[in-house]
Amino acid sequence: MSGKVKHPFRDPDRDRPPPAPLGKKRAGVPPPARSNPRRPWLVPTRWLKAVAGLFLLPVCWVASRAFFEEFTRAALRHQLWRTEEFYFFVLGVVLWVIAFFGLPRPLVVYVFGHELTHALWVLVQG
Repeated sequence: MSGKVKHPFRDPDRDRPPPAPLGKKRAGVPPPARSNPRRPWLVPTRWLKAVAGLFLLPVCWVASRAFFEEFTRAALRHQLWRTEEFYFFVLGVVLWVIAFFGLPRPLVVYVFGHELTHALWVLVQG
């Protein structure tokens, strides 16, 4: 048995030197040709997301304006701020802001809950 032993999981092109960057030329070596000249040009995903975001801006504007107008109307006509629900809502917002910005991150609780989920699924799956 002579020669190298072929590893079943090893990439055969691993030992080849990397190709030169597209902008740089090496002496005596022609620039690499496109691997597939019929491959269509692709639009970057970031551009598509930006265009979609621009088209969604008017929708967001109308929805936000409608929400705040209705909220103002409910607050003025029906005295929303005097209801018990509104007080509990504001109390919840204040407590959430204090917990989010004022307390340390509960990393130990998060990791414990994550691992407990794994253990629960092991028990459920058998």
